[in-house]
Amino acid sequence: MATGHHFPYFTPSKRSYTPGKFPQREFQGLNGAVTTLQYGVQAVDSKLEMTFKNITDAQANAILDNYEAVNGGRDSVGRQDYVKLPTTGGAVGGVDNSNLQLQMAERQSGPKLRYRYASPPIITSTFPGRSTVQVSLRGYLEGAGST
Repeated sequence: MATGHHFPYFTPSKRSYTPGKFPQREFQGLNGAVTTLQYGVQAVDSKLEMTFKNITDAQANAILDNYEAVNGGRDSVGRQDYVKLPTTGGAVGGVDNSNLQLQMAERQSGPKLRYRYASPPIITSTFPGRSTVQVSLRGYLEGAGST
C-alpha cells in the first residue's frame, strides 16, 4: 500500500483551496439543446496551494525532503506515495472551522483525498537564512490516480 509522508507542521502565510469538480460532460444538439452527463458523485481534482513566507532554510529543506520522499516511493503494484496533511493545525492551521480543516486535509465523507505534488516546490531566498516556499498540491481520491 502507498505510504503517506507527513507534511512538515508549518502554517502557511497564504493558502488557496479548490475543492474540485464533478466529472461531467456537456453535449449540445443541432437544435441548441444541452444535455449534461455526470460521471460520478465525488468531486475530483482538488487543489491546495500554499505559500510559506520568510521561513528558515531548515524549514524550506524539510518541505523539499517531503517532496523527494513522496516522489521517490511506490508500493508493489505501482501506487505512488502521497502527502499526508494534518487534520488540525500545520498546513490547515489558521482555519477556524474544524469541518473545513478536515475537508481541506482529507475530505469529510467518502473516499479520502490523497495529495501529491502538482509541481516541485519553488524556493526563493529572501535574505540569508530565510526563504519563501510555494507548494502546489493536487488531491486524488484514495485508490485513484495510482500511476
